[in-house]
Amino acid sequence: VSDLSSTCLDLAQGRKTAPGSTGSIYPSEGRSIVPDLQGGRARTGRQLCWNLWGNKAIRDDEWKLVLRSNRLIESSFGRWRYNPAPHEEAWELYNLEEDRSETTNLASERPDIRDRLAERHMEWEHQTGVPDPSLRG
Repeated sequence: VSDLSSTCLDLAQGRKTAPGSTGSIYPSEGRSIVPDLQGGRARTGRQLCWNLWGNKAIRDDEWKLVLRSNRLIESSFGRWRYNPAPHEEAWELYNLEEDRSETTNLASERPDIRDRLAERHMEWEHQTGVPDPSLRG
């Protein structure tokens, strides 16, 4: 989805918001896929970060780091609210080239990769203004 706006801007020969600019619009993190559509090779070396319902993840080539939140619960009539986690939440690390089903958590075996990706995810949250769901009432 993040690549859609960048691709449309590229096709329309438009400009992205300049990094570090003031205002309420954040620069697009997406990359135009026009070169890929024109027969170029797909690019690698890209990190993708996301948050959804308190869950967090980052993908960096073959590595995927995931934090599954158990704080989101349904209270009644389809309304959701956040509760303190009943157990400790911890990052999980998977090598998707060797384990596409995410069955073997390598976080304790590869703390260097876990910590690097967790730090990068935190930087992404800060850069994009991702709100902390635990602060909601």
